[in-house]
Amino acid sequence: MRRIGTLIATLTATLLLVAGCRTPAPLGGAQPSMEPATTTPATPATGPLWPDDGPPGVLAAISTQRFPDHDRVVFQFHGATPPEVTIRYASRITEDPSDQPVPLVGEAFVAVVFRGARLDTAAVESDPSKVVRYAGPTRLTPRYPVLQELAVSGDFEAVLSFGLGLSAVARLDTSAPVGTGSVILDLWTTSAT
Repeated sequence: MRRIGTLIATLTATLLLVAGCRTPAPLGGAQPSMEPATTTPATPATGPLWPDDGPPGVLAAISTQRFPDHDRVVFQFHGATPPEVTIRYASRITEDPSDQPVPLVGEAFVAVVFRGARLDTAAVESDPSKVVRYAGPTRLTPRYPVLQELAVSGDFEAVLSFGLGLSAVARLDTSAPVGTGSVILDLWTTSAT
C-alpha cells in the first residue's frame, strides 16, 4: 500500500513539472502595421488544441471564442508545429492570387498569412484517395464585439491567407502553445495605448 502511495505522489509531481514547462512560444514576424502584436500567455481556448500525425501545414480546424474583454481565433494545423505566420492590418483584404476584393463585415481589416500552409494536400499527393482536406467552413461570421467576420482569402503555392473584419482597430496578441500545431490570435476590446 505504501508503494502505491509513493508511486502516485511521484506521478503527480512529474505531471505538475511537465505541465509547468509548457508555455506559449512567440511567433516570428507577427507584427501588424498599426498596432503592435505581443505574445502573452493564452487563456485556455475551447475547441481543438492537439498535436496529431497528419500532414504538417494542412489546416485542421478554425474556432472562435468570445471573452468578456477580448475575442479569440484559433487556427489549428495538423502536426505539432504551426506554419510561419504574418499578421498585419490592411486597408482591404484581397484574394490570393487574383487580387479580387474579399467582402468582409467590419470597419478595420486584418490579414493573416501562413507560409508553408494549405487547405489540402491535393497539389502534393499523387494518390487522390490519400488527399487530406480541411473540411470546416471557409467563412465565419460570429459578430462578436471585436471580431465581426473571417474568411479564407487565399490558398496558393503553400501560402494560406485569411481576412478578418473587426468592428474597430484592436490590440492583437498571438501565441502558439508548444507542441499543439495551433496559432491563437486574441483581439482586445480596447486598443493599445
